[in-house]
Amino acid sequence: MVGDFLSIKIELDFKKLLPLLDYSRKLLTKFNITHLLLISLALHLFVMPFPQDGGMVFDEVHYIKATRAHLEGIGANPEHTPLVKVGMSVVFSIFGDYWFSWRMPIIISCMIAYIAFYYIARHFLDEKYALIATAFLCFDIMFFIHGTIFLLDMPAIMFGLVAMALFLHKRYKLSAVSMALAILCKEIALFFLLALTIYWFGTNTKKISLKSLKIPLTYFAIVALIGFSFMAVYDNVYKISTGSNISILVNNTVVNDQSGNPITTVITTTTETFQRYINNPISHLQHFLTYHGDYMKDLNITAGAFQKPWNWIAPFDINGILDHPVYFQVRVTSGEKVYDSISWRAQGSIPIWYSFWLVVPMAAYMLIKKETKEKNLSLFLLAWIFSTFGGFVVIELIKNCTGFNYYFIYTVPALCLGIPFVLKNLKISEKYKDIVLMFYMGTILIFFMYYFPVGLFR
Repeated sequence: MVGDFLSIKIELDFKKLLPLLDYSRKLLTKFNITHLLLISLALHLFVMPFPQDGGMVFDEVHYIKATRAHLEGIGANPEHTPLVKVGMSVVFSIFGDYWFSWRMPIIISCMIAYIAFYYIARHFLDEKYALIATAFLCFDIMFFIHGTIFLLDMPAIMFGLVAMALFLHKRYKLSAVSMALAILCKEIALFFLLALTIYWFGTNTKKISLKSLKIPLTYFAIVALIGFSFMAVYDNVYKISTGSNISILVNNTVVNDQSGNPITTVITTTTETFQRYINNPISHLQHFLTYHGDYMKDLNITAGAFQKPWNWIAPFDINGILDHPVYFQVRVTSGEKVYDSISWRAQGSIPIWYSFWLVVPMAAYMLIKKETKEKNLSLFLLAWIFSTFGGFVVIELIKNCTGFNYYFIYTVPALCLGIPFVLKNLKISEKYKDIVLMFYMGTILIFFMYYFPVGLFR
C-alpha cells in the first residue's frame, strides 16, 4: 500500500510539471538567434571590465605587450602569426591602450563566430536544433572566457568558422580568403583547413577528376598566396630578432727583435655580436616549429591548465578536471569566509567536453550506415574533431609537447553541433527530445554560472 501511494505521488508530481514543460516549449518557439546573441553580448560586456585597473588576464600580458611593440614599429611575439597583433595595434592607436581596447575587438569576433556557427548548424539541422547548438556554444564557459579576453584564438576561430560556413555554401574563393586570415591570426587554424580538406575529399570520393580537383587546388593556392604574401611583407618590415650569436676571435701576433728572433707573443681578442633575424616566411616557419616543439616540451607540466590532449575528454582525475588553475583572481576574506569576487578559470563545460563520447560513436555509426541523410554531417563532425583534437594528439605523441587545455575550444563547436545531431537520431518522441535538450542545457548553464568570471552565482 505504501508502494502504491508513493508511485501515485510521483506520477502526480510529474504531471504537474507537464504544463510548465509545454509552456517552456511554446516560449522557445518564439526565441530566435537574435535573442540569443543579445543575451550573450550583454554577458560579455558585463564581464569585460573585470579587471579594469590595468590588470591583465592570463596571456593578455604577452599579447598586449606585443601589440604595444607593433604600435612602435617593433616586431614581437614571433612564435605566433601576427595578424591579430598588427590589427590590434591599429585599434590601440585609435581608441587608446586600456581594457576596452584590449577586449572589445575580441568580443566582436566572438559574436561573429557565434553567427557563423549558427549558419553552419542551419546547413545541416533545422532551426530548433541549430539554435540549441548555438546556445550550447554561447554558454560553454571556456569558449566564453576566451571570447572576452585579449588572446589570439577567438579571431582565428571566427575566421575559421566563417571559412567553414562559406565553404558549405560553395563560396570557395571567399572561404579561402577567410581561412588564410584565420591562419594569419593563429597558426592553429591550419587544423580547420585540414578539416575542410578531409570533408571535401570525403564527399567527393566517387566523382574526383582533374576538373573537380580545381576546387581544392585553387583553395590551397589562395590560402598560400595570401598567407605567404602577408608574412613576406611583415617579416621584411619588422625584421624580428630571435636572438644573437657571439663570435670571439683570438689573434696571436709574434713580436721579433732586430735579428728576427721571437721575443714575445701579443694576444688580441675581438668579440663580435651577430643578431639573428626573421626576414622571410620560411625562416618564420622554422621558428614556429622550433619554438613550439622545444618550449612546450621543456615545460613538462601535466596538471591544471597544462594537460595531455586525452585528458581533455577523459575523467581520470575529477578533482583536477573541476579545479583548474585560475587565469586571474580577486579573493575577498571576511572572517572565516573566503569569496572569489573575480575568478577567470581554465575550466571547460564538462557536459559539452565529455559529449565527445556520444558524438564520435554516433557520427561513425551514421557515416558507415548506407543511404542516410546524416552522412554528410557525420563526415563533417568527424573531420572537424579528428583535425582539431586529433591534431594535438598526434603532436603530443610525436613531440611530447604538453599543451594548454583551452586548445580544445577549437573542437568545442563541433561537439555543440554534435549533441543535437545525436539526439535528433535517437528513436524517441519529439517531446522527450525536448526534455533531454532542456536538461542538457540546464547542466551547461550550471557550469556557466558557477565558473562565471564575476562571482554572481558562487
